[in-house]
Amino acid sequence: MYTQEELKEHIREKWTSELVTTTQIRKFLTAVNTVTEKVNAYKLEKTDDYDTLPVELQAQIKYLKVKLAYQIGRNRSKWGNPVEDFEKEARLMSLIDGIKSSTKEYEKFAHYIEALVAFHKFYGGKD
Repeated sequence: MYTQEELKEHIREKWTSELVTTTQIRKFLTAVNTVTEKVNAYKLEKTDDYDTLPVELQAQIKYLKVKLAYQIGRNRSKWGNPVEDFEKEARLMSLIDGIKSSTKEYEKFAHYIEALVAFHKFYGGKD
């Protein structure tokens, strides 16, 4: 994952000049937010060891890769694929794999996605 300063600089230099739109990455953020709500509900009901996510939530987190793959597939053209380029640069698939069963890792991932969308929009990302 990038530090906050690296992320801002990378988005300013690269991702806002490419064709990936804020709408395209917000669709993925919406899916992440849905899972985040479920993770937060789980944490509220578990008072002891909530760092290990239940199998159902782990499956939903892995399913985020499917949603991302769908966005990538929808944007293929003979001129390239800005969503795929964005995914590779941000290392989203590997970050999802790295979450495994950890609540803390998921929360870091969710905040990272929020930051990607926010900085992309702030630095002039297209809609």
